[in-house]
Amino acid sequence: LSINVPGDFCKSVRTERYRYVWYAAGHEELYDLQADPHAWRNLAQKADVAEIKAALKDQLFTWLAISEDPMDPVAAGRHRRFYGDWQG
Repeated sequence: LSINVPGDFCKSVRTERYRYVWYAAGHEELYDLQADPHAWRNLAQKADVAEIKAALKDQLFTWLAISEDPMDPVAAGRHRRFYGDWQG
């Protein structure tokens, strides 16, 4: 059972190689499933994968916008502050 609780809300996207997880509280995870199939090493803070993380985050938010998947109200408010035209 997944419950939409502010601060405990997360979404993820996966490609053949990577899995990106975004938490409404601001935490991020990124795993290279080719090198780390059990997803034990979170690469989200590594500078050498910043572009990969940004691209996956963009894909995730694009999908959420297209699918009209409701976002946590606390997270939506945070996005409105950072992105003036945020409609989430």
